[in-house]
Amino acid sequence: MKLFVLFALLSLSNGANILGIFNHPAKSHTFLGRVLFEELASRGHKVVFMNGYHNKKETANFTNIVIEGIAEDLREREMIYFKHKNDQLQIIKETLEMNYLHLSATFQNEKLKQMIHSNTTFDLIICDYFYNDANLILGHIFKAPVIIFSSFGNTLATSHFTGNDLPFSYVPGASSQLSDDMNYWERMKMTISGSLFLRTLRKSMRKHTELMKRHFDDVPKLSDLYENVALVLANSHYSFETVRPSTPNIISIGGFHMHGAKRIDKEIREVMDKAEHGVIFFSLGSQIKSSNMNNDTVAAIVNTFSKIQSLVLWKFEGSLNFPLPRNVLVKEWFSQTDILSHPNLRLFVTHAGLLSMIEAVHYAVPMIAIPFNGDQMMNSKFIETRSIGKLINLESIDSNKFWNILTEVLYNPRYRNNVKYHSHLLRNQPVKPLESAMFWIEHVIEHGGGPHLKPHSLKLSWYEYYLLDVYAAIIGVALLVIILLLFINFIVYSLASNLLNFREPEKSKQL
Repeated sequence: MKLFVLFALLSLSNGANILGIFNHPAKSHTFLGRVLFEELASRGHKVVFMNGYHNKKETANFTNIVIEGIAEDLREREMIYFKHKNDQLQIIKETLEMNYLHLSATFQNEKLKQMIHSNTTFDLIICDYFYNDANLILGHIFKAPVIIFSSFGNTLATSHFTGNDLPFSYVPGASSQLSDDMNYWERMKMTISGSLFLRTLRKSMRKHTELMKRHFDDVPKLSDLYENVALVLANSHYSFETVRPSTPNIISIGGFHMHGAKRIDKEIREVMDKAEHGVIFFSLGSQIKSSNMNNDTVAAIVNTFSKIQSLVLWKFEGSLNFPLPRNVLVKEWFSQTDILSHPNLRLFVTHAGLLSMIEAVHYAVPMIAIPFNGDQMMNSKFIETRSIGKLINLESIDSNKFWNILTEVLYNPRYRNNVKYHSHLLRNQPVKPLESAMFWIEHVIEHGGGPHLKPHSLKLSWYEYYLLDVYAAIIGVALLVIILLLFINFIVYSLASNLLNFREPEKSKQL
């Protein structure tokens, strides 16, 4: 106990000033950031957390700064995931346009301007990454190293910070509904979609540079700002993500937000306790609303639920236009982790957002995935290929298909057995993910950055990285040898022909 108190006092006396930029206002991103920064504050660091929402838990060393308007803007765009359901590239393009507005709102924030003009100093800046590279200018302005927080894990989107190569041959893209076991055509699809994704990101870099120059003076190249990124904290782990390469500057902290369930609302707990045939929980997360599904889809789901004996808890925003079966309880909000932790829960119908997936794996709950966009596509395929649940696309839902999938996952024990195995993998780690995050954050602060963690590949040109100059030299030498051999062969052949032609007349004379 005395040792713990001593450690706490040392932590307080050596607390660092840390700025967090979480200007993508998805509630899941903000929630993860808040978990991280509240833990940093509890360890004596002085933190400033910029995001889209107000926070009632401010303390002496935790300052919450609201970036006005960005949360409201995101809410107005909620139909994007239904409108472009089958065009992931278009969703990315519209997301990038949204990000430019949110970045501008960040740079125009009065409190941020005050910190810049008052020469406020920070020892570290942590930026939530959502295709918002212009955030890195703040590392340059405050002369502090940057840590990237990747809420969607170790993906292609952050490889330009880390030099971590993710081969298209077996690493599925976040927006692709592919597994790591791809056939020829799937590898072709991944190569094309991955290349188009990288091209779209590269094109967006020009706009990020223009945006920085619009708001700040003396703006360096983005490639120079990338060098200031010490490492990436990735919300990833092999229990819910396909195995992939990872360089030392990628720190996997998947599941770090799991602190144990709170006490469930008394009314809900009593209902779940009394559910003799178990409970099914239906939720599409904080950003996608069940009420935005079309009437035919909702009707098919309601019809399926009416045929089972299990209690159904359905997070449904607004009012249903259908009579509800007696076993279905609808509310606009449920405490998800509390519901998932209840021993009577049998099945989770989810959009396969990464946090929902992590929480289901943590509590060993089989899933039915209905993905809409982004990493949900990849997550849902993982759920299916690892047999911890089943996948059904929104446009495929009808009463028969939904009934077949629901009864398969609900009553076949292999799904629960498999998700228990993955739950053990997630829980059985040598160091708790949050402790690992704290260690590496303080490591970067102590060393003033993380150049010792970066592969030299970040300094190579594209042709050096792919050894094209080496291959060109080898092929050139090989061609030269072939040409030389052909030339020698030609000379020998010519000499032999001339010699034969010279001897032919002599033989004629002798005859």
